[in-house]
Amino acid sequence: MPNLTDETMWQAVAASDPRYDGIFCYGVKTTGIFCRPSCKSRPPRRENTLFFPDAAAALAQGFRPCKRCRPDAATAPDPATVQAACRLLESEYRDPALLAGLPRRIGLSRSHLARLFKRHTGLTLRQYLRAVRIAKAQDLLLAGAMSGTGIAYEVGFNTPGRFFAAFRAGTGSSPRAWTQQRRPADA
Repeated sequence: MPNLTDETMWQAVAASDPRYDGIFCYGVKTTGIFCRPSCKSRPPRRENTLFFPDAAAALAQGFRPCKRCRPDAATAPDPATVQAACRLLESEYRDPALLAGLPRRIGLSRSHLARLFKRHTGLTLRQYLRAVRIAKAQDLLLAGAMSGTGIAYEVGFNTPGRFFAAFRAGTGSSPRAWTQQRRPADA
């Protein structure tokens, strides 16, 4: 831990400073848990705090990782985690229970995944999934192989009414009007 004094590290822990994440972690003697400097749990007493250069050193001393800040996970999982969530949303968009099970599959809490996703994409998980479903519906509409109701179920909407409302909100027109605008006029 070059150029970091115990006092600097303690100040980072007391302030929950995320700039020090990945630089060091701290353990609490009384609980046997180690955390990232940015962990939002209540700061420990200074006399019960030990500092480690990384998670491996804390684990070697017998400390277990905090379940809140997950210091044993990669130090910057955000982009990779969001990309994994996007891939799942894009490949399994038909599954009506996808949003409910997504946090568990990604390995984060529902609220943490929601914050991370919003920060990196500017959209909520639900908005992103709706956009994916609408894009898939547009492809099916242009192919002309199915009715609007069939497409609604095919792309993962529970009811045709929700599909039509989401399609209108996303494109500004009904599926039929949207299709008519994009198909060339018969000659």
